[in-house]
Amino acid sequence: MKIGVDTNLQNSLKVLINSNNNVKSPLLVSLEFSDFQTVEFLINKGADMYFKINGKYILEILKEEDLLIMQKLNFLLKNGFSLKKFKIERLSNFEFKYDKK
Repeated sequence: MKIGVDTNLQNSLKVLINSNNNVKSPLLVSLEFSDFQTVEFLINKGADMYFKINGKYILEILKEEDLLIMQKLNFLLKNGFSLKKFKIERLSNFEFKYDKK
């Protein structure tokens, strides 16, 4: 059985609202929980890795939440993410946590 991506799924890949009325995308939530299988699924179905939430990129939000680790960045880079869209000064203050998994 082949499952196609319908318009409702495409729209739901962009934004959801959690219980605290914080705007988050499914991709962001999956990255927050290090659910790489879901992250890969969402990317393959068209989730925008450069989607901004309240004017901030997903990487910036993960950094603010102290959840940006090398494993997550490496996973995104291996799945087509590029740092070329970011200004160096935005990334220069990123301090990565190393996840020893």
